[in-house]
Amino acid sequence: MSVALVVGSMAIGWIDKLTEATSGAWRFLPFDPAQPNPAVVDFEALITPSYRSGWPAPPTLRLIQVPLVGIDQIDLGAVPSTVMICNVTGHDVAVAEYVIMTMLAAARNLLHIVADFGMGSWGMGSRAGGPLRRELSGATLGIIGCGGIGRAIAKRASALGMRVVGCNRTLGPPPPGVAELRPLADIAEIVAEADYIVVAIALTDETRGLIGARVLGRAQRSAVLINVARGECVDEAALFDACREQRLGGAVLDVWYRYPTPSDPAPPPSRFAFHSLPNVVMTPHISAWTTGTVDRRIQQIADNLIRLRRAEPLLFCIRSGGMPAGAEAGG
Repeated sequence: MSVALVVGSMAIGWIDKLTEATSGAWRFLPFDPAQPNPAVVDFEALITPSYRSGWPAPPTLRLIQVPLVGIDQIDLGAVPSTVMICNVTGHDVAVAEYVIMTMLAAARNLLHIVADFGMGSWGMGSRAGGPLRRELSGATLGIIGCGGIGRAIAKRASALGMRVVGCNRTLGPPPPGVAELRPLADIAEIVAEADYIVVAIALTDETRGLIGARVLGRAQRSAVLINVARGECVDEAALFDACREQRLGGAVLDVWYRYPTPSDPAPPPSRFAFHSLPNVVMTPHISAWTTGTVDRRIQQIADNLIRLRRAEPLLFCIRSGGMPAGAEAGG
């Protein structure tokens, strides 16, 4: 029986399902790097969201399997060069549904109407002559980043009658649902014509601060920006100022600039008071967090462990460690 160490409460909670999905061929042991068990010497896989210098890396270790999309908590330089590193995907549907949900809510001003009616006011209603609301049909959606998430959003948005314009680092034929696919150099023009702007691009040195004051300055005053990528893709100060001064219709933010750490388990998500702005909707990184996402990720991890035992190419390899890789890492 092969042995895999499992780090973190999330993945540790998956042990029973992983055991079942691998038909008992793997033994999964919870592992705390801060309190290593000296009896645990030989293992072939490490399922962990992070990896640091000094963590155990026996000669038997062949795979570091990240149970998330992001690998920013993996110190790549500390991982032995012979060890493969893989991540998971499976979140495209969940994130796309979140984006559709928030666009619909923004178009109808749903949160404010619910709060207002809950206070006993009929003023927003049709019989009181309340303000008319927008429809998504006929609106223009600009998607920054047409990878798996962007394509899933485009498919659903176009089905609702939206015109979708995509912006990507690499170009090719527009994917289904995308009317036009343009280069990153056209981002300001896309933002200028979009009623809704969705940020779904991977965070790299090139995309850090990609949407700053200049790009936001081109947006329509009624436009809504939705960030499901990484907080740092959008300039924090420029976005706050644009929302506060109502040069932007609003924002839906599910990704942030500060996250909990063991020493600070409940930090403010930003150095700016986004929570004080009535045109900003804030959620704590939940867009991908669904039962469907988790089930798909558990199955992907199990598939990789089965492939590892069979010496078959692994899925979603970030680094192959000299071994053949299967599907590219996604998301």
